[in-house]
Amino acid sequence: MNHFSRYFFCVLLLLASWQVAPCQILPKPNEKPFNRPGEDANFQRYLTSGRVTVVAFYADWCPSCRSWAPLLDAVNADFPDMQVVFMDIDEWDTPVTEKYGFESIPHLKIYDGGGRLVIEGSGAKDWLRQAISQRLLARARGNYRLANDRVKVTLSGVSRSVSSRPPNSRTRPRAQSAQVAASSPREKIESSGPLPSVDQVFARYADALGGLPAAAKVRTHSAKGKVNISTMGRGSFATYFKAPNKVITTIEIPEIGVMRQGFNGASGWSQGPRNAVRAATGSELETLKRDADFYSWADLKSRYPQLKVLGVTKIGYREAYLVEAKPTAGYPEKLYFSKDNGLLIRWDVVRMAAGVKTFAEVYLDDWTDVGGLKMPFTITQLFPRLSIVFSFDEVKHDVVVDDAVFNRPGTR
Repeated sequence: MNHFSRYFFCVLLLLASWQVAPCQILPKPNEKPFNRPGEDANFQRYLTSGRVTVVAFYADWCPSCRSWAPLLDAVNADFPDMQVVFMDIDEWDTPVTEKYGFESIPHLKIYDGGGRLVIEGSGAKDWLRQAISQRLLARARGNYRLANDRVKVTLSGVSRSVSSRPPNSRTRPRAQSAQVAASSPREKIESSGPLPSVDQVFARYADALGGLPAAAKVRTHSAKGKVNISTMGRGSFATYFKAPNKVITTIEIPEIGVMRQGFNGASGWSQGPRNAVRAATGSELETLKRDADFYSWADLKSRYPQLKVLGVTKIGYREAYLVEAKPTAGYPEKLYFSKDNGLLIRWDVVRMAAGVKTFAEVYLDDWTDVGGLKMPFTITQLFPRLSIVFSFDEVKHDVVVDDAVFNRPGTR
C-alpha cells in the first residue's frame, strides 16, 4: 500500500477529534416548502449536518424559480453530501423577505457542512453549477456515488430514466452500516475468466510504482498541496515522512485554524486549532502506527494474512482487479488494482475514528513520476457524510528532516 494513501486516511482521526462543532446527524429536510409560505423557519439546525446546504428562496409565480426547481430537486434527492432547504417567500414584503433582505429570486445561500456561509446571491448559482460539475466528473471516474445511479443531471435541467422518490417526500433515508456499504450489491464482479494470482497482482503493482530496488533507496518524503474538506472548507497541507515509521502532517483551514498530527515511531499525538495537544492511545495509536509505515506497500502479504483475488470489477470507466485483504486485526479491506497499468486506484477500509466505526472509499488518481517512483497526486476520501480531497502540488524524496519535528510539542 502506498504510504500516502494509508496515512492520509489516518488524518481523518485528527479532523474528527478536533471538529469545531460536532455534526448533528439529521435526515435531509425534504419538505417542500420547508416553511409556511411567506414566513421564516428554523433551517439553521440543518446547517451542521456535515452536508453542503443550499437554502433556496423562491416563489411559485417566478418563472426563473420554476426553471431552477428540477436541478435543485435533483441535488436534494441524489447528491449524498448536499441538501436543499426550499423557502417559499409567497409575495414580496413578507416576513421572510424582510428578514433576509434580498431583492431577486431565486436567491441562494450556500453553507458548508459545518454551518459557515460560503456564498449567496448571484455568485451562488455559478458556485452550485461548479460543485455539481465536480461531482459528476468524479462520478465518471468512479470517485463519487449518486444516491440514485439512474439519474441524469445536466446544468440546464434534470431527466430521470426511472422515477425516484418525489422531492416532497418525508421518508427518512435508510441508514447503511459499514459492513453493508463495504459490500455494496451494486458492485458487479466478473470471476468466470482466468484471473492472476495475488502474487502476480502485487508484483505488477510494485513494478508500476518503480520497482523495489529504487524505492528501498528512498529514506524520506515531503509533500505539500491543497486540501478540500466538505465540512470545513479549503486550505493547505504539508507532510513529512521518514523511514521506518515517522510522520507529521499540518493542515491549515483559514476558517478553522491549524491542526497537526504526528508519530515519532513510538508515540503519536494531535494538536488542535486552539493549540491543545492530545496523545494518541489505544486503537487510534495502533492505527497511526500501522499507517505511518514508510514501506507498507512493499510487503502487503505480511500485512494481510488472508488475501484473495475476487475478480474484475469497474471503477467508473476503469477496470480493476479486486483483492479482498483481511488483516491480522481489524476489518476486511478491499484493494482495487488497475487492470490497465497495475496501479492501486481504490482502497475500501473500515476504521475507528473518534470512537465511531467509519467506512471510507479512498481513491488514488493522477499518478506522477517523482524521481523514478510513481506517486498519486490526488487522494480522495469519501465517507457517508464527509469528503476530503488532497491535491499535491509538490512531492520530494530524500529531504533533510530533523527527528525532533515528529515529537509531541513541548518535548524533545
